[in-house]
Amino acid sequence: MGYGHVSAVLGAGNARQVGYAMAALPPDTDVPWQRVLHSDGTLATRGDPVRAVVQRGLLEREGVQFTGDAVDMARFGWAPAPA
Repeated sequence: MGYGHVSAVLGAGNARQVGYAMAALPPDTDVPWQRVLHSDGTLATRGDPVRAVVQRGLLEREGVQFTGDAVDMARFGWAPAPA
């Protein structure tokens, strides 16, 4: 799911606010943060190589496949139905 989609579902205003909330999650969170990506399917790690490896590994363990550095959002993404 993209940040914008999460924002739309929550009525949060904009995707940047979702990013701030995700960044503030504690390390032991149960929130599936790894499932939130940029709308183009790239990892949203702000240049943190350790987090990128962890996020990609978690997604791959869930069966998500990457092409290069991106997930095919048409195949593996989810978006809410239009209102």
